[in-house]
Amino acid sequence: MNSVTRFIFIVIGIDLVIALILFIILFSLDYFLMYIGPFLPNLGIGIISLFITGHILSPILTRAIDSVNRMAIPFGIISIAIVLLIGVVTGASVELLKDIFKSPNQDLLEAIFDWVVKPLIWIFLFGGIPVVISGSILGWLIKHRQPMKQA
Repeated sequence: MNSVTRFIFIVIGIDLVIALILFIILFSLDYFLMYIGPFLPNLGIGIISLFITGHILSPILTRAIDSVNRMAIPFGIISIAIVLLIGVVTGASVELLKDIFKSPNQDLLEAIFDWVVKPLIWIFLFGGIPVVISGSILGWLIKHRQPMKQA
């Protein structure tokens, strides 16, 4: 694993911890434990997709920052936003598919709005500032990483 992938994984992990703390502060630990149970598959798949997306974006982000060094912070913010977007859509699609298979006669657009769009709105509403902060830190870390030794 290269240093950029490691930085992305660390930022994703820290963001997950911050999201957990924010949820518990805003609602309560009891509500969190009650609410999280039915959504464990969604959460698990969403978290896995966060790390897979981060791994896939790592070489792209490295090349982008190496070629346009002054854009490191915006590239970091955009990459973390993309990671979050894909993670939320992937995690939410689990519940969408369960809902569609449970009642196939329902309106598909309404189901997509309920299970994908609403979570995206809430996640980006509460996660917008952390995305900007952690993305900025990620861009700065990548910009100032130790250069790789040439073989």
